[in-house]
Amino acid sequence: MRYEGGRPVPEKRLHPLSWVFQLVGSLGAVIPIGVAVALGAERGGLFWVVVPLLLLGPLGALWHQWVYRYDFADDGLVIRDGLIFRNLRQIDYRRIENIDTQRNLLHRLLGVADVKVETSSGGGAEATIRVLSLDDARTLSDTVFARRDALKGETPAGGHDAGEPAEGTTLLTLPPGELVMLGLIDNRNLLWVGAVLGAFMQVVNVETLQRLLGPVLRDAGVAWFDQLGLVVTVLLALGTLVAVLAVGKILSVVAALVKYYGYRLDEQGSDLRVRHGLFTRVSVTLRVPRIQVVHQLATPLHRLFRRVALQADQAGGGGDPEAGQ
Repeated sequence: MRYEGGRPVPEKRLHPLSWVFQLVGSLGAVIPIGVAVALGAERGGLFWVVVPLLLLGPLGALWHQWVYRYDFADDGLVIRDGLIFRNLRQIDYRRIENIDTQRNLLHRLLGVADVKVETSSGGGAEATIRVLSLDDARTLSDTVFARRDALKGETPAGGHDAGEPAEGTTLLTLPPGELVMLGLIDNRNLLWVGAVLGAFMQVVNVETLQRLLGPVLRDAGVAWFDQLGLVVTVLLALGTLVAVLAVGKILSVVAALVKYYGYRLDEQGSDLRVRHGLFTRVSVTLRVPRIQVVHQLATPLHRLFRRVALQADQAGGGGDPEAGQ
């Protein structure tokens, strides 16, 4: 860290491939705009409209990587960003509560991670550094927490690393069998189950079946099909309900396996560390002194499987709301 005119000038750069992840994140906005403009442009001017839009994403991503800097001042983490208007901010070490990482398949393939810095004010991440190598992420976490503990006069808790699990006491792991059970217990799919059932009954009803199957069945000698309108409707509704519920539970189980695969809850000093995820690997820190309320939920399905769900609420609203589940 160097200073110019008494102002800190951060010098640490992002990972050399950070622009790739920035570009991927910007495509979601650039592509729809490009398509909309291209469809409304004159044929002769189509080239001059599409090409600048296609170049906008890569140039913005490269410019972001060039401008973005971070460093360690005496009292806080200094971050400089901004594509056009430069923004220099300092996050006091004493306010930093969590430094969490998130890694999808591309992150894990390239050995990098997104780093989220959360403070005691809550309301989401104070800063997201996209992206750092695992070594740089670990150095950032260790340096920030060491200086925070020194400023607070506390004994370093240790184990504040990013990426792979550190040494600590393992409190809970969820093997695949438990995740399957979690998917079966989860009832968040009931709303769309009702919507699908209602839409299906509006489109495929007994009149539709009579129109489609009636001639075929009558030609086959089945003359009583038209007399079973109510029975067919009831059977159709029950069959649809069972099918949609089965598909919903299967999707719920798959979602639980993907999101919470490798779930591990560790105690490290005064912190709880949660790691989970099959494709996107998430690492979340919960500081025990900030935990205000612990909720225990036991629905009829929980009691049937002899399980409960726990959720810890932290002061300021930070952290993962599902971290304690």
